[in-house]
Amino acid sequence: NLAKAGKWVKLNSINARDVISSRFVYQIKYRQNTKTYEAFCRWTPRGFEEIQDVHYDPEHLFAGTPQLAILRFICCKALYSNQPTFHFDFKRAFTSTPLERTLFVKMPKGYVHYDSDGDECVLALEKSAEGLKQSGANWLDMLTLFLNQYGFVQSITEPKLFTKKLENNKRCDILLYIDDIFGTTDDPKFIEKFCDNLNTKFDVTCKNLGPITHALGIDIEINNEKETAILSQTK
Repeated sequence: NLAKAGKWVKLNSINARDVISSRFVYQIKYRQNTKTYEAFCRWTPRGFEEIQDVHYDPEHLFAGTPQLAILRFICCKALYSNQPTFHFDFKRAFTSTPLERTLFVKMPKGYVHYDSDGDECVLALEKSAEGLKQSGANWLDMLTLFLNQYGFVQSITEPKLFTKKLENNKRCDILLYIDDIFGTTDDPKFIEKFCDNLNTKFDVTCKNLGPITHALGIDIEINNEKETAILSQTK
């Protein structure tokens, strides 16, 4: 899959200052929706080795996160209007985002790539990866552009809140948190349609995790029958 992110070039043809190293990161992650633990490994460039104005634009690093009040708004909107919530999760979202500048990444020990001449190669990375300083900003820029083209209107006071007017005077409100989308709408059919459109647009998997049960480190329980929305944080 690394070949899809760039191309191999000879290490001795690149200025040493332009090359950063990489590593494999092993992690055990708790999946809130399935209540299970998942072990996985991912290849990650060492973003802390990046040099300003060589590997990235210092003016393009900020990837803002939403205020907690916006999450409360989504929950209260769903409760007050008696409408469903939804949670979309992008798997390896950053890998679909083009880089503004090509990065040359050296492979970790045990995974060194050699060409037919026997020379060591580095990966000329053309798409982003987790670990790079500019990954979050690049991804959010691309996702925001798609949402604007899709008909969502971005809030002026809260840039991570988007609203779209639907047919029959219905609407959809969504909250962006890096590679997660939390939302509510009074048109349940729009949820699957929206998810399908995201999967078609981006070269990564967008999974519908169903109603919002966990967001921003907070457990969420919305009960329309009891007319309650409980947000709790135990960890």
